[in-house]
Amino acid sequence: MYEFRGDTLLLYDIYHGLPDTDYGEMLVGGTAGNLYGTWTYTGCEYDKEEDETECYEKNLQYFLRTITFSKGKAEINYKVYFDRYVEDHSDFMNSYFMSQLFNTLGGNYPEIYLDEIWYMEASSVQATAQKIGAVFTSKTKSNATFELGGKTYTVNVKHMDMSLNREGYFIASENKEIQVEVSDGITTCTGEYISHYMNADYCKAEYKDNLRMDEWEDSNLGTFIAAERYRSNNEDDFEQCITGIAYKKYDPLDGYTYAKAAKTLAKKGYNASDRESRRERSLRKWAKYAR
Repeated sequence: MYEFRGDTLLLYDIYHGLPDTDYGEMLVGGTAGNLYGTWTYTGCEYDKEEDETECYEKNLQYFLRTITFSKGKAEINYKVYFDRYVEDHSDFMNSYFMSQLFNTLGGNYPEIYLDEIWYMEASSVQATAQKIGAVFTSKTKSNATFELGGKTYTVNVKHMDMSLNREGYFIASENKEIQVEVSDGITTCTGEYISHYMNADYCKAEYKDNLRMDEWEDSNLGTFIAAERYRSNNEDDFEQCITGIAYKKYDPLDGYTYAKAAKTLAKKGYNASDRESRRERSLRKWAKYAR
């Protein structure tokens, strides 16, 4: 479905035979009132129900999308500035992954997601390092050495690949691969992550456990199941290894005596059996990471 607002073309998706008026892409460049011609996506969306516009102009620095409408035909063209995108997402030592790594090495709750290495969060890295007392002695975009708790750690991105997906519905999305090593000079922990959009190479039984599946219904209530992407990682083993070389082990009861914990829980309305079971669960989790 489409409509015009002044010289702007609004395109709405159709779900179950009805337009989704919560999301209308805004395009400009054509002739007002005439669908035929070439229209350029503005990076903005219009919510017809709320009469609100929201723009994501930052995304436009990486791609330009145009649609050319003619009788019985619509042609979509993408211009992707992929080199710029890769450059802006490759300062790995200033990524949110590093904040998670610092937290785990510093004895906080162990939680590391390898795909967070593509999310740049320099301020978070700086704040977390300061909080736990980590000091960088050397640092580039792909490797770093830092001191923490009397130990010296190194982080090295051994392999990174980002490529543009050129097939299927998710064209112009990125495929990602990363291999990163973290060492305390004695033990080296290796994390690996792969995320590829579907192609013919992954249409094999051996990959079925690593396929991300989507399910939806069409307007005739037919059900479709499709594989969107192949994803593989060793995050659990990597996280356990990082916990093993942390200068301070995670303790869910750190700073709490049992009496203090019981008093705090009592104020929140938990009974004695609740407190005991929660404490036991915490101790079991602590034991897992204390090995």
